[in-house]
Amino acid sequence: MHSPQAHERASLPPSTLETAPETPSGTTPEPSPEGRPAASGQPTSRGTGTSGATGTSRTRRRPWLKPFVMRLHFYAGVFVAPFILLAALTGAAYAVTPQLEKIVYAQELTSAGRAGDEQRSLSEQIAAAQAYTGGGVIQAVRPAPDAGQTTRVLYPEPSDEDGGLRTVFVDPTTAQIRGEFTSYTSLGQSPMRHWLEGFHSSLYLGQAGQKYSELAASWLGIIAAAGLFLWAWTWRKTRKNKRAELLKPAVRRGPRRLHLSTGIWALAGMLFLSATGITWSQWAGANVGELRAAWGWTSPRLDSSLGGTATHEDEHAAHHGAATATDGGNLWSDPAAFTQVLSFARMNGIGSAQVEVVPPSSPEKAWVVRETRAQFPTAANQVAIDRANGTATDRVDFAAQPLAAQLTTWGIALHMGDLFGVWNQAALLVLALAITVVILAGYRMWFRRRPAGLRSGLAAPSFRPRDVPWWGWAAFGGAGLALGLFLPALGLSLAAFVVLDAAVLAWRGRRTRWGGGADGAASEGDGRGTGGASAGPGAPAETGAAQTGAQERTSVIGSPAAVGSASTPSSESRTTSASSSAAE
Repeated sequence: MHSPQAHERASLPPSTLETAPETPSGTTPEPSPEGRPAASGQPTSRGTGTSGATGTSRTRRRPWLKPFVMRLHFYAGVFVAPFILLAALTGAAYAVTPQLEKIVYAQELTSAGRAGDEQRSLSEQIAAAQAYTGGGVIQAVRPAPDAGQTTRVLYPEPSDEDGGLRTVFVDPTTAQIRGEFTSYTSLGQSPMRHWLEGFHSSLYLGQAGQKYSELAASWLGIIAAAGLFLWAWTWRKTRKNKRAELLKPAVRRGPRRLHLSTGIWALAGMLFLSATGITWSQWAGANVGELRAAWGWTSPRLDSSLGGTATHEDEHAAHHGAATATDGGNLWSDPAAFTQVLSFARMNGIGSAQVEVVPPSSPEKAWVVRETRAQFPTAANQVAIDRANGTATDRVDFAAQPLAAQLTTWGIALHMGDLFGVWNQAALLVLALAITVVILAGYRMWFRRRPAGLRSGLAAPSFRPRDVPWWGWAAFGGAGLALGLFLPALGLSLAAFVVLDAAVLAWRGRRTRWGGGADGAASEGDGRGTGGASAGPGAPAETGAAQTGAQERTSVIGSPAAVGSASTPSSESRTTSASSSAAE
């Protein structure tokens, strides 16, 4: 048989069972601050203290870190995810362009010969290009790496605003012209690939378009890291279930688990894309460049002046139209000179089959021969050759560069799908599709919990700013300020989120004072996301009243407190209470 006291204790939440003192039999409980008699051990209006026969109370802060991070994850996901989605889709299209180039430009890129066939001399191939163009000024020459590919002879294209070069393709086995098109950057991008790169980076909207990609790159890593934190928060408690979420197919288990499992598997890739994408941006990229220069992480730049020394260069220069080491036209377009200089470069340690020979732009300049192999193992050595005596006036070896500079070069090539060839491109395509799935699943989660109307708010996860200790605000405020200064697009958007939240809360506070806040409070809570119980249209009146009271306890960054804790015990508390009752 159970005693009445046992039944009473079994019905209380676990936290109350641990802290509540027993009320002596026949004693009237002390009235609560609201004027209603409080049951023995019943939580006070502050949520964590207890009041009983002793007349004392004790207050504990509710957990604040997880709700805080969840609130940030929600706002960034809702408002920034469209930009990330657009970058992912355009990035997926860019990832497959190297394979599409082989089909679309097969005539220009491939020769009639096969690997191993005897090739004509380089001077013969250049002479054929000169005859085809009518003797133009040669900007650079890229000899065919093997007989199956074509030699590229590049000429200035003043009419192209993007700095493209007229490129003539010569069959190395027959010295026949295979075709021509305008190529871009030191990578020799085709018009198709160059257009997709521009669309991916700026949508061809000018300065405003560049801000879109910077915003996406700045927030992608923050959103991914916040998601990892939220997933790891419950790892120790439900470790077995978390393993199942990662290993079992998530498509059949709803958008939440699809969002979670796909995001965890794609986490490393998202962090990588964010870190490398920032270096291309306008504001943050400039800060990264200054930081690398201050720490000596830049690559030395080859000095092509006769008798000069090396300076430092930007690794992204090759991706912004800097196709050669010299500017303007040159005075030496003799085909035989290219063959001679290339042989001098071979004697000075240039061993890669993928090279570019650049003639000088003035008598004070040297010839430049650089390796152009972006695929691993990278070949990026450069040498300046004085043709008069065949000596090297300066050289830059990739292996001698600082490790940070090498990592930057590899990171750029990996981001662009060049480092590991087709496998790199396939991985980028899968990663872009994974990011798309994560975003669409996240929006599906929000759509299922969407508010009834615009007046009900965004249904953001609940958060009580007063639960955050002063040192928490100081730590997150300092981190936000530092990140905002280093990543201006992130800082401005974060400030906009705070202003938006303040405006929403001010508007909701006005509705509460005029008697219209219950509905808004009910719609703002996200029970499944935060552990609280959110009230629907058919919720009891007591729940709405408790939510209205919760609304009054919010501030600028917060949202209404979790209504489940203010009205009814949570599902976890009820389960624990039932277990305690059975054990009793």
